[in-house]
Amino acid sequence: MLKGGVHVIFGGMEYDRVVRPIISHFPSQKIIVFVSGGKEYPNLSGIALSFMERLKVLPVEIIIKELDMHSFNTIFENLIRHALEEFLFGNDKIYINISWAPRLAVAAAHTAACFINSKILEDILDELKFGNIEIYYVKPEKYLMPDLISAMRAGSQSEVENIFQEFEQSGSAYGMKAIIKVPSFPLESLTILDMAILETIAEHKEIESIQSLIISLKDKKYNIKRSSVQYRVEKLLERKLIKAKKENKKISLSTTEAGLIYLMYYKILMDFKDKLKSNDS
Repeated sequence: MLKGGVHVIFGGMEYDRVVRPIISHFPSQKIIVFVSGGKEYPNLSGIALSFMERLKVLPVEIIIKELDMHSFNTIFENLIRHALEEFLFGNDKIYINISWAPRLAVAAAHTAACFINSKILEDILDELKFGNIEIYYVKPEKYLMPDLISAMRAGSQSEVENIFQEFEQSGSAYGMKAIIKVPSFPLESLTILDMAILETIAEHKEIESIQSLIISLKDKKYNIKRSSVQYRVEKLLERKLIKAKKENKKISLSTTEAGLIYLMYYKILMDFKDKLKSNDS
């Protein structure tokens, strides 16, 4: 079995750009393949699965999982959960190949890498193990689709058949010209109080005032001073994780999309932590 990290691949009409980097640059002991569910695009899903099935010739563990590739939250959550599991097993490096990933999957993968690599909330949840995510893109030697279209327009049946045979072997692109690594960017971590504020505001959709927020926090057994809450709210506003709306001299607070992603990440970690505790008991 190949030694090395764990690869995450977004399955599609690819083979060369999946296999070649694993053999030549990033040895792997496990490959996790995310493929689109077959209900919406059954033909595309079927082709993708056929290419991914061919990966089983590699001496590594292969896990194929169907996901909704049109849901940022679903992709983000699954990437985080799989990463946490692998880190727990002692695999501290996750490689994500985005060569065939849909645009939404690329965005979710990069966001997940930024959170994990920044060790967000690591000091709060010290029971969990954190590693690193590395994202890369494989530049092919040649894309086959333009040649296929040209051959079809020229009416060259023999050329179409040759290109199609090449497609069946390599996927939609041939060879591996270069590997381009995609950097992640550091994110600021948050405190437990920050997370409590985000969670409380999200639950109410909108909080009418700081005083209302404090009352709701106290209902959750948070015994904190107004000055502490005011300070943390200002910090969350600066980071654009919450937003304020002023109306008739009153200020209401609500979460931003970025704040909801922080909150989702926190809940994934807490859920993972709780499952670890239940397994130990």
